[in-house]
Amino acid sequence: MSRFIPEGKSDLKSLQKSENEAANKFATEKEAEETPSLYDQMKANYIAKEKAYEDKVKAKNQSHKIDARELEFYNQLQREKEAKEMERKRQLDEELEEFTK
Repeated sequence: MSRFIPEGKSDLKSLQKSENEAANKFATEKEAEETPSLYDQMKANYIAKEKAYEDKVKAKNQSHKIDARELEFYNQLQREKEAKEMERKRQLDEELEEFTK
């Protein structure tokens, strides 16, 4: 509150009242500026959710570079699969040969 009284205003109570009103008006204007509109809030929420979804999809679609240990494991699985297939084929050939005799 200012200690100086403007010319023509000698009533201290009315001066304090006008200053309080001005301070309240300033506070409400400041609050109104800080609070975004509902549209802006919804738009910000949409953008945040869209970004989270895009990050999730990006992480899901990222290619994974395999290391030597993983490569060896996959190669071992492939060799075992091929060995089983060869054994099955050999047994089938033997059974077919026995059947044709």
